Amino acid sequence: MSKKKRNRQFPQQKTEPVNPKAGSIAPAAGGEAGPGKKGYIVLAFGLALIALGYVLLKKVDPAGENIYAKLSPFALLAGYLLIPAALYMRKGAAPKDSDPPN
Repeated sequence: MSKKKRNRQFPQQKTEPVNPKAGSIAPAAGGEAGPGKKGYIVLAFGLALIALGYVLLKKVDPAGENIYAKLSPFALLAGYLLIPAALYMRKGAAPKDSDPPN
């Protein structure tokens, strides 16, 4: 038996107008979006650890008995864990003035 196709009418979803100048990601609580300088350093270090892990993994012998077989998983895991940590790092908040304007 074949299924009968029914003409279903779904309620129209409300769409908000898109502002092409505004980014799709909301800025952080401090008003600045994206990782700061430390975040980019940690991100680069994480990517370097991932690359090092794969280089070490290439040197593993088939039996998995050498030191590379023990070091490569740790380098890969550490690199993959540093990536989200670096992305969650935010720029520091702007310094506040001690005197409010009168």
